[in-house]
Order: sequence, then C-alpha cells, then structure tokens
Amino acid sequence: MVIGREGKIDSMEKNWSSAGAKFVVVYGNHKSGKTSVLSEFSENKRGILFSAEHLNSFMNLRLFEKAVSEFSGEEEDFPTWKVAFKRIGEFAKDERFLLAIDDFADLVFEGARLGDKISLDILHRNCDGLAKMLRAAAEQLSPPFDVILSGGIFVNHPEYVQTLESYAPKGLRLRLMTEPVLWGCAAELLMRLGLCSDDSFKKHFIETFSLLP
Repeated sequence: MVIGREGKIDSMEKNWSSAGAKFVVVYGNHKSGKTSVLSEFSENKRGILFSAEHLNSFMNLRLFEKAVSEFSGEEEDFPTWKVAFKRIGEFAKDERFLLAIDDFADLVFEGARLGDKISLDILHRNCDGLAKMLRAAAEQLSPPFDVILSGGIFVNHPEYVQTLESYAPKGLRLRLMTEPVLWGCAAELLMRLGLCSDDSFKKHFIETFSLLP
C-alpha cells in the first residue's frame, strides 16, 4: 500500500480507464516514492513493469527482452529498441496493455549518448519545456539570477544540464545542488528556530537520508 500518494495513483487510474493510448510521466525528487507508485499502479494490470538499470543501452535492451519474453511466453529477439516497442504495440492492439518503465531517464540519456534519434528528441523536447518556464521567470525578474537544479536526474546526467543551458535565456546561471532537497528544508527549519548546523550535522543528516528506502 502506498501512503500519501493516493492522488497520483487516482490520476493514473483515470488515464488508464479513458479511451486511447496514454503516455504518463511520473516524476519527483530522489526517494520520493516514484517506484512505489508505479508498483502499486501496475498491480493486477495486464502489462510489464520494467526497471531500467544503470547500464548501457545494449544491456538494458537485453534485460527488456527478457522481461517481454516472460510476459509473452515466447523467446523474444530485439535487435533495436524500435523493434522492441513495435512488439509492445502488438500486445495493445486488441486489449488494454500497460508498459511501465522505472528509471526511464537512464534509457533516454544512454540512447542520446549513442545518437538515438528518439532519445535525442525526448531530451530536447524536455529541455525546451523547462526553458519555457525559465523564459517566463526571466520576463518577471531581472536577469542575471541563479536557477538551482536539484535531484538525481541532474546529478547523474550532467549532459541534461548542458543541454538545458543551450535553451535557457541569457543571464540565467544554472547551479547544480548535489545535496538532497530535504536538506534545504531542514536547514531552513533550523534557521527559523534560531539554530545553526555545522558541517558534522549536515554530513550526518545527508548520510542518514541516503539510507532511507
């Protein structure tokens, strides 16, 4: 059971129940419960829940091939991701089918590194969408100013930041925050209480946070 994320699951269920194909992105900070939401939503649905690994595209394709083979009961052979997704489309022709990919970003960035056109298109469309928000902020504020980027997707994939910089308005400085977002909240709370944190407390807090499931 997922606690505190029922609204997200309800929204996904509405998309699942409506007609037509749907593409839903579940996003959030590191350890915010994205995998748990996907697992809960996927339960008892006809489909495949695939967790991408921090491996190259070829190895993830082999793992995906195995997952699809277990679902179909046949020995699948996917020379490319295009062939793999075409096969997935066959499962959805006559009956509702769910394909849920955990850590989808790893697949996209690895594909982009290899020059995969679909992955590059996803990356650039995403950066363009974020840049629209930055341009709106630039219209209201007076550059230059800093934009803080946090989360595992930026830390693990520096090319995301580099690509976003090429779309961002001039005068905006993108700063990468490697500490978990929760640390910023904790530091602000201590400040409001009139307390201050030293380096040892910060180190202990972040180490403890990294051990959370």
